[in-house]
Parts: sequence; structure tokens; C-alpha cells
Amino acid sequence: MIEDSAPSGIDSVPPPPPGSSPSQIVEHYLDGYEQHFKRARRTVKRRASGVTVAASILTGAVAVLGSISAVLATDWWSGGLAVATTLASAAVTVLLAWNDHFHHRELWMQRSTVLAQINELRRSFAARTTRPWYKRGSDRAEASAALDGLGEILRQDLETWITIQSR
Repeated sequence: MIEDSAPSGIDSVPPPPPGSSPSQIVEHYLDGYEQHFKRARRTVKRRASGVTVAASILTGAVAVLGSISAVLATDWWSGGLAVATTLASAAVTVLLAWNDHFHHRELWMQRSTVLAQINELRRSFAARTTRPWYKRGSDRAEASAALDGLGEILRQDLETWITIQSR
């Protein structure tokens, strides 16, 4: 049974086509998880950047609007700017709470780490499979070692994700 989405937000990779060789199976899973982590990394990076920029802009707007409302003498302008200042301040609070809840920056860094680990696993698997036949294990043994490495990376990812989300 294929799970739609893991708790950490990384989707399961569907099984490889029937009849795939051990090397094709490893490549299938490495490609699949690499794509998932690239997408997840890009998403949390964009969110972390967006929250930081939006919160900075709105915080600056609160200060500017507060100063302008103090300078203006008419009630209409003062009231309107006071409402705008309050709205901008509320938006900053919501953005910061949202970011604090989902930990976008930490997830971006974590997803980058996992992606680097998957790339390292891919390189080491490729290097092992291109060695002369007398210096390497069987295709099954090499594939099994690579899949064990991928399993460990995914276990560490889930543990780290749980740690980040439980803060």
C-alpha cells in the first residue's frame, strides 16, 4: 500500500517497475526521493524567505504609518492610518506565529542536509558499481547496501523533522 504523504511531508516513492534490476531499483528510489526533497527544500526556503521579507516590510510599515498618523492633524487621516497601522501590526504577528509554528528556516536547512546525503549516497553507489568486477560485491549486495543507506537517511529525516516540529 502506498501512503499519500509521510508525516514529514515527504511523499512515498511508488515501487519501481516489475523486473527492474537491483541497480535500477536503487536509481529509481534515489531519483524519487531526490525529487521529493528538492521540492520540499524549495518550498520551505521560499516560505522562510517570504515570511522574513513580509514581516520586515510590514514592521517598517507599522513604524512609518504610526509616525504619519502622529503628524497629521485631521481626524480622517489619523483614524485611517491608525487602522492601517493596526492591520500591518496584526499581519506581522500572524506571519511570525505561522513561521514559528512550521519552522520553515529549520526545515529548509534540514531538507538541504537530506538532499546532500542522498546525493552522496548516489555518488558512492555509482562509484561502487563502476569498480572492476573483482573489487565489488554482487549487484544485489551493492543495491542492498545503498537501499539500507537510503533507509537510514529517511529515518534520520523523520527523527529530525519530529524534533523540529516539537519545539
